[in-house]
Amino acid sequence: MKKGVLILLCVVLFLAVVGGGMAYLLFTPRGSLRQDTPDAVMAQTLGDMDRDALRREYVRLCPAPVSEFEDAGTVAGHLFDTAAQGTFTFRPVPDTDGSASQDYILSCGETDLLTAHLRYAEGSWSADFDRLDSLRGATRTLEITVPEDTELTLNGKAVGESYVSRRDVVYPDMTELELRFDAVPHLVSYRVEGIYEPVTLEARREGGLTELYSDGTRWEFTVPDAGGYAFCVTAPGEASVTAGGAGLTDSELVAVTPYATRLDIPGELQDLLPSCRVYAAGGLYTQPEITAVMPDGTPLIPETAADGTVSFPLPGSEGLYEDCHGRVEEFLRALCEYGAGHTQYGPGGYAVAGTDFARYMQNAVASLYWTRGVSVRYDEISSRDYIPVGDSAFICRGHVACTTTTRYEVQDLDMHFEMLWVNLGGGWLIRDLAFTH
Repeated sequence: MKKGVLILLCVVLFLAVVGGGMAYLLFTPRGSLRQDTPDAVMAQTLGDMDRDALRREYVRLCPAPVSEFEDAGTVAGHLFDTAAQGTFTFRPVPDTDGSASQDYILSCGETDLLTAHLRYAEGSWSADFDRLDSLRGATRTLEITVPEDTELTLNGKAVGESYVSRRDVVYPDMTELELRFDAVPHLVSYRVEGIYEPVTLEARREGGLTELYSDGTRWEFTVPDAGGYAFCVTAPGEASVTAGGAGLTDSELVAVTPYATRLDIPGELQDLLPSCRVYAAGGLYTQPEITAVMPDGTPLIPETAADGTVSFPLPGSEGLYEDCHGRVEEFLRALCEYGAGHTQYGPGGYAVAGTDFARYMQNAVASLYWTRGVSVRYDEISSRDYIPVGDSAFICRGHVACTTTTRYEVQDLDMHFEMLWVNLGGGWLIRDLAFTH
């Protein structure tokens, strides 16, 4: 009896030990009899996900650290596409095999992509993915140089002031003269860092732009009329001339010319004629304002020709005008009366004897014999621009607007003259006369 009980107890104990061992191997998280081991669960999890699902998981967990001009998810997806070329595999992370936990690294070829954390709870294993931060894409820095009034957009978004790396960049081929102007156009450089992918850059400016260089990382633009402006200006020799606020110097001087006149100037007065200086410059980015001022501070009034050249006429002497305009305008009236056949008003008394002009007036008497019955009405007789030629001569301009009437016709005349007057014996006499238009 006792022996039977003992045998029964041994059997029960054996069965308990065997059952406990079986239970341990079957019901503990890492029991060898379990089918859902961490490796099996990881393999099943990976098998249940196709490439697109893994891509979405990577994009969700690993957004790329992008600038405001790119989308983090888009860049992350492209990084995944580049790196994940082949079969997906996993391997355990060393020293993470806890009784109820296990970590794995998900890879594709030689590239590690994600971490998988397996945890045992409520009788089963479950997997969660996490970022690994092992995949890094190469970035580049964009450098963009544009004229200062240019608007930039990168991938459709405005490039703001915070990206300006250099302001007031000088155009590389700007002339030394233009660099002295009061207002000088400049370039602006922008720098955008951390760009992963090809970008779409748009540059807009009123007046247009010319692209000089671009390689997807560096862009250079200039204005369409870069260096396309020029000027040529003639001014009295003693005047100070400025372009864009910068004083012109001998560096811009191209010629020194005597006073332009159609008059016959005698040799003794040639060296006394005022001179003019001609300045010119090109290769400018702007068309400068040209000014001229005489030594006494008198500003000169510019005249612009059809070809764009600028000239500053020499201002006349107010003193000479006050002293001489009465006699000059008397002569102009006498000249017109003489031409109308009123020879009693002959201008010979105003002319220097022996000159071509005096002989011309004297010889004209014969041709005026037949001029009869002409009346003259004057609308204007005036003179201006008294230019001293030394101390005893001057050049001036005259204007006569009048109407002549005969038995047969009425004519309106508008005559302009240039005259050379000299002082002989204390009196002013005309030395030469030219019709200007």
